[in-house]
Amino acid sequence: MGVTLCHGGVAEELRDSTSSHH
Repeated sequence: MGVTLCHGGVAEELRDSTSSHH
């Protein structure tokens, strides 16, 4: 869970975590 900063939002991280992390 380090892509949060790349995405620029915790919401993005959570949404990505549910689907598929890069």
